[in-house]
Amino acid sequence: MSEVQTSGNNGKPLAIVSMVLGILSICSSYGPFIGVIMAIVGLVLNGKAKAAGNDSAFLKVGKITSIIGIILGVILGIVWIIAIVAASSMGVASYAK
Repeated sequence: MSEVQTSGNNGKPLAIVSMVLGILSICSSYGPFIGVIMAIVGLVLNGKAKAAGNDSAFLKVGKITSIIGIILGVILGIVWIIAIVAASSMGVASYAK
C-alpha cells in the first residue's frame, strides 16, 4: 500500500479531507452503508492527520462529523431493517405485482 506524503504540510490536507468526508457522511446517512463507509474513511484519515502532527480545527470538525455520520448511519440502518421487516410481515410486497 502506498503511503500518503504528509511531510511539509503537517497533515492539513488529510484533516480537510477528513472533514469533507464527515460532512458528506452526514448528508448521505439516509443510505446507511454509504454514509458509514465515508465516515470510517474520514476517521482513518483523521488519525493519520493527527499522527502527522496536525491539531487544527479541521481535524476536530472532521472527527466530530465522522462520529455523527456513523451514529446516524447505524440508527437509520436499524430503521431501514425494521421498516423492511414490518413491510414484509404486512404483505406490502404483494402489492407490487
